[in-house]
Amino acid sequence: MINELAKEEFKEVNFDTSEFDIEKKIIKNNLSVFGDVIAQYSVYYTTIQKIYDEYDKIGKNKSMAVLHTINKEYLSNKEKFNGDSLYNEIAKNIKRKLSLSSNLEQFNENDLELYVDIVLVDSFIRCKIFEKP
Repeated sequence: MINELAKEEFKEVNFDTSEFDIEKKIIKNNLSVFGDVIAQYSVYYTTIQKIYDEYDKIGKNKSMAVLHTINKEYLSNKEKFNGDSLYNEIAKNIKRKLSLSSNLEQFNENDLELYVDIVLVDSFIRCKIFEKP
């Protein structure tokens, strides 16, 4: 079953592409500390898209799998945490998962933290984490 699913190319369904004000989303989700991180790293949105495009050339559903993992982390923690503590929990858990990967051993903790923040900001903009205003 898994091998057959891996051959399929999934497309996002019901993806809300309507525009929203990032600042309003930051306020709605009580991201007083990480609002600054979001504002700072939102400029990398197009860079992340280019990376996802290349990643998808390697195999089907690669970018979707990354976004799904982040969204799942958000969904499993949003009842226990909110605002900045929820962002912290998502980042901590994603970093923990990544630290188990042997192909990321060359990155120190500061580098990994930066890259996770950039990917989480992209997920925030794509509405994979936190509620839209």
